[in-house]
This record gives sequence, structure tokens and C-alpha cells, in this order.
Amino acid sequence: MLVPDRWRYERSWLARLSTTELYRVVSALAFRMEYTQAPDELLAATAELIAEELHLPYVLIEVEHAAWGQGKAEHGVVVGRRFAVPLTYQGYPAGQLVVSGRRRGSGPTRRDRRVLLDIARHAGAALHTARLLGDLRQSLDRVLYAREEERRRLRAELHDSVGPILAGISLGLHAARRVMRTDVDQAEKLVNHLEQELQSAIGEVRRLFETLRPPALDQLGLVSAIREHMDILAARTRTDDDAERQVTFALEHDGDFLSLPAIVEVAAYRIVCEALTNVVRHSRARSCQVTLSRDEGLRVEVLDDGVGIGGERGRGLGLGSMRERATELGGTLVIDAPPQGGTRITARLPIQPEPMVAARSAGDRA
Repeated sequence: MLVPDRWRYERSWLARLSTTELYRVVSALAFRMEYTQAPDELLAATAELIAEELHLPYVLIEVEHAAWGQGKAEHGVVVGRRFAVPLTYQGYPAGQLVVSGRRRGSGPTRRDRRVLLDIARHAGAALHTARLLGDLRQSLDRVLYAREEERRRLRAELHDSVGPILAGISLGLHAARRVMRTDVDQAEKLVNHLEQELQSAIGEVRRLFETLRPPALDQLGLVSAIREHMDILAARTRTDDDAERQVTFALEHDGDFLSLPAIVEVAAYRIVCEALTNVVRHSRARSCQVTLSRDEGLRVEVLDDGVGIGGERGRGLGLGSMRERATELGGTLVIDAPPQGGTRITARLPIQPEPMVAARSAGDRA
């Protein structure tokens, strides 16, 4: 980017720009930005507007952000000496505005700099806002895409698993109706078989429900659901013939976990369950401690006294899934080896309101 080496103090036409004219320029800039949607079009429109309103022969706007594509828009032809002012928002750089003097060799005065800095300050705030709106649109697109992908997955699951079972039950009922008056024993066999098929369909539906949200969270809450899962794993390890695979689990919690957003609750539960499964399968640990704490966010820690983790085992699908659940909420997941040995998994999940749920509820009330 162009950075001016120094400012030359000489009179120019910009020095005659009044406060009223400056307000008119800023208002026109805000109006143009309000009705321009695409980022590339917005940069070009802003450069054109500044050139037209200030009668500048050349304007260049450069913005450093992926949402703006090339991040560069030019208008006009360089005539005089080029000079640049930064585009900032709340002290953070957003890019720069480069203009050219109207006459060959002309440069800005001190008042020129003040006027251009005023314009650049408003333009920087507007461009920053437009960039945030672009990021919001991209995030919304990803949410909508994920929702449609999940709907397609559920449709395929229902079609391939539950659908054939229900179709078979329907055919079996027709067959039982035909034989029930002539062959009671055969009809009873058919009904027994259909009952088994129906139980299988119910099991498939429950499995699909569990992929959406673990039922234990609704029935017990996060803390009790984790404790129940720990009890199940502990019971399984006690039936193992290898005494070294038997694990003792403990749970500590501090804070209010009843008012967690549903998406945070599910992520925390899934992370803990995956971590505990890894402890049972791979760690050869004798004890495992789960700690939940809440302040500005939710902190989840799973600590075991096993053989530790490293190498290829540190990049498994389970660990990748835990990282994804944390990062998609804007949180972090760290895996390390404490000094006393074993493995420690620490997830920090931000607690935020659910905007999609809130918007949907407001729409329902309307």
C-alpha cells in the first residue's frame, strides 16, 4: 500500500470545503453505501462518490479483508501528486484512501489533511459495517446450508431405515387380515413378527432422535446426563476380565448449568462423552476426573491418569470431532499432558444467546 513520505503545506481547492459541504459529502456517502449490496460494488461506488463530490481526478480505496474480493477500487486518472490517508475504525486499520491532486505536483495542505481524515473516518466506519454485514450474510448462508444438509440426511435415514420397516409392517397387516379367519395360528405368527418389526422401527426412530439431541439432556440435565454416562462406562469396565481396564470416574461441577443454551449443552455433552470413550478404549487409566465450571463461558475438563496421548493418536476422528464442536461455537479445545502424567482435555465454550431460536420465537408470536 502507498504511504505518503511527508505532507506538503500549500493551498489547494480542498481548503475551501465548508462544514456544510463536508456534511453533504458524508451524507451522500452513507446513502450510497446503504443501497449498495455487493462488497466490490460498494468499494467502486465509494471511490466514484468521493471523486465526484470533492472534484478529485483520482481516488483509490484499498481494503484488507477477504470478503472484499480483490479489495481495491480505482476511479479516474492520476494528475498530481498522490497522497494517502488511513481508513480506520475504532483505532483499527481498515484500509486506506489514496487521492491525487488536481494539478501536476500539487500536494495537500494541513487543512486538506483534516478534511480528508474526516471523510476517511466516516468511510472507514461505513466500510467496516458493510464488511460485518457481509460476514453475517456468509454465516447465515452456512447455517442455512448446514440445516438443509441435515434435513437431507434425516430424509435419507428415514427413507432407508424406517421407511422399509413400516412398508413391511403394512404388507404384514394385510396378510394377517386375510388369514386370521381361516388360520388363527398363522395369523398369530404374523402378528408376533409384525410386533418385532414395529419395535425395530421404534428403535430406529429413537436412534435418529439421539443424533439430533441426546434424550438424557432433556430428561436429566447436563450434569446428571454426564454422571449417568459415567456410571454406564464404569459398569462396563467392571465386567472386563482385565483389571487394568477398570476405570473409576468422578465428576465435579461449579455453577448454574440449567440455563445453558441448547447448542452449548449438546456440544459439552458430546465432548465429554467422546473424551470418556477415549479414556476407556485407549488410555489404560485407572481414574478419570471430569470438571465443569461456568463463569463468562463454560469450561469442560477431562483428566485421566493413563498412558498419555501423542503422535498419530492425537489426530484421531474422535479428537477432531471434539475440536469441531468447540470451534464451531467460537470456543477452543486444548489437549495436553499434565506433569503428573495422563491426558487432559480442556474445552472452553462461549455462552451466547441463540439468535436463530430467538428470531423464530419472535416470528411465532407475531
